[in-house]
Amino acid sequence: ESSDRCCIDDHPAFLTFANRIKLSHGISDNPHAFWSIANARQVIGYAPEDNSERRFADEIGRHLAAAQKRDGYPEQVNGEK
Repeated sequence: ESSDRCCIDDHPAFLTFANRIKLSHGISDNPHAFWSIANARQVIGYAPEDNSERRFADEIGRHLAAAQKRDGYPEQVNGEK
């Protein structure tokens, strides 16, 4: 590691540049999302166009049903048949 590294991090030009960079997650508007998009909404006005949980609900259901059948889980989940 270079001994100049500490000088670069403290340089005013670097700090100005670094403070202008924003990292945001651009993901679907899922209620069970792993990442927050609050910063993206606030800083850049990001607004997801869909909720992939709703959009792919039928496909997710088919995958769950196949896994239940394969792994021997009961057919009832949360009292539903």
